[in-house]
Parts: sequence; structure tokens; C-alpha cells
Amino acid sequence: MLCTYEYTSEVVDKRLELQRDILFVTHIHKVF
Repeated sequence: MLCTYEYTSEVVDKRLELQRDILFVTHIHKVF
């Protein structure tokens, strides 16, 4: 159970990072 939870939170972190990168990139794209 603990291992699954750790794995899930890690995946969620990566997804959030990815979304942030995408938002950042699209924002820059709109600005320039």
C-alpha cells in the first residue's frame, strides 16, 4: 500500500510538472 501511494504521488508530481511546463510554453508562445 505504501509503495503504491509513493508511486502514485510521484506520477502526480510529474504530471503537474508537465502541465506547468505546457502552460509556461503556451504563455510564452502567446506573448511573442
